[in-house]
Amino acid sequence: MSTCRFCKQYTDEVKYGTRHYAHFVCYLDSEKPLADLPLWQLGKFPHRLLVSRGLMHRVNRLMTEKQTQTDLAIAKLKGIDVVGLEDPAALHAAVAKAIGE
Repeated sequence: MSTCRFCKQYTDEVKYGTRHYAHFVCYLDSEKPLADLPLWQLGKFPHRLLVSRGLMHRVNRLMTEKQTQTDLAIAKLKGIDVVGLEDPAALHAAVAKAIGE
């Protein structure tokens, strides 16, 4: 268990840097950029909190962008031809198939 950088209470909800932790609410209140968080951290934010703050659409867009970047990097490593795979879902499906998911 670590201490939230903002309220100083114990937490392990959001890890936004080396040894930097925060509660979901504290992180959003701090106005730190959501884009700085990795994909897996964005996925941990509670749906209700994001909806109540009007951030659900933004977080979904960020998650899609980050997943696409990851998929493109994997495709490059695996030699997957991505021509014609502009749709993020099609790209992800092609990468998942290639790596056996």
